[in-house]
Amino acid sequence: MAPLARDHSDPLEAFASGRPSTSVKTAAPLGPGPLLAYCIGLEGLVKFGHRRPLVYVAWPNDDWLDGWAAAVGAVDIMTRQPLAGPQKPVSELLKDLDFAGNNGRFDAWGKRDVRRILQELDQLVDRNYAVGAMLAAGHSKKSLDGLRKL
Repeated sequence: MAPLARDHSDPLEAFASGRPSTSVKTAAPLGPGPLLAYCIGLEGLVKFGHRRPLVYVAWPNDDWLDGWAAAVGAVDIMTRQPLAGPQKPVSELLKDLDFAGNNGRFDAWGKRDVRRILQELDQLVDRNYAVGAMLAAGHSKKSLDGLRKL
């Protein structure tokens, strides 16, 4: 994860040498292996987020990125340090949210459970953090949009 507020050209160029890259504006086919992704957003991470390694260059409006990066154990390319994962009770609530979301988000009981979990999470972390963590857990774009609306 590399926010664009600092100059990251050296580590990005070193990683990008001979490797495929993608952005929201490119549609070229990508082979296997490491991928450099420029500002691909939620939809792009739904598509490319399973790639390892993935170097993701973010824009400031990627407000869900902290939750995704913490959940996947992302490494900041400038510090070469992994980001800390969510701590208890946030980690437990995120597990509950993942389970409730995968087991009936759109029925009455599922929505009830998700709303209760989100109320508890909202006291501890930003809603976008939870959305990012659910992206890392493999939730669909439709599921993530539903989370933002509840």
